[in-house]
Amino acid sequence: MTTDEKIALELYSATRKGKTGISKSSDDDMDDVNSEGDDESQQGAIILDGNKMDSAEPEGEDDDKRGITYQMFKNKGLAPKRNKDQRNPRVKHRHKFEKAKVRRKGQIRSIRTETKRYSGESSGINMRVKKGVKIS
Repeated sequence: MTTDEKIALELYSATRKGKTGISKSSDDDMDDVNSEGDDESQQGAIILDGNKMDSAEPEGEDDDKRGITYQMFKNKGLAPKRNKDQRNPRVKHRHKFEKAKVRRKGQIRSIRTETKRYSGESSGINMRVKKGVKIS
């Protein structure tokens, strides 16, 4: 058996037992299967992803690493200063819509409600201005 097959068999038996480490019964099975007698299997070492772990040592004793800081977690780097509207998308789109409404008022006349009975154009009719809409 190759070392990859041995590792796969050990992991399979470990997950089958529902334990994180390898049980003694699977070690006995491996001794029966493994007639070559590798040094790693005799010492009780397991190689996973290139890292050598000794099964005799309890895990987590030497792993007293410090956690990352908030600045490391975000790691935004150099970013330009944004104004308040740019930081809030809802407000940004609300202002964008208001500006679009103002621009549209210059293109299309708004509908005026009738407050009193129609009595002609109050400002008169200018013959040089054409505000008709083409229907195609």
